[in-house]
Amino acid sequence: MAENFYEMYLEEMEQIRPLDHEEERAVLASAARGEKEARNRLVEGYLAAALGFAREYEGRGLPVSDLVQEANMALMMAAAEYDGSRNWREVLEERIRQGIEAALEEQLSLIHISEPTRLRCI
Repeated sequence: MAENFYEMYLEEMEQIRPLDHEEERAVLASAARGEKEARNRLVEGYLAAALGFAREYEGRGLPVSDLVQEANMALMMAAAEYDGSRNWREVLEERIRQGIEAALEEQLSLIHISEPTRLRCI
């Protein structure tokens, strides 16, 4: 299932036009003013970057589909919160890494909770 999701996702990503430098500047300025359309385009334009960050965490305890989902949610949150006071790419990377690392920590704690405890008999 994970591979099928990933392959479908990559195919869909090919349909998305990336932001060029000029459009990126305009979209960032509009997003900082709170314009919803600009924030949506910002998310769309940075899905590939979110995917790149997610792939850095492959093999650490979550399926790639979950990593992509966490990265995309963090991307949407970063775009919704963007106000122009900080560098967008720094905000994006910070938000995505925080989201993915929190999900990995949660997964790790669930694994530890579900492991049976061994009682020592004296």
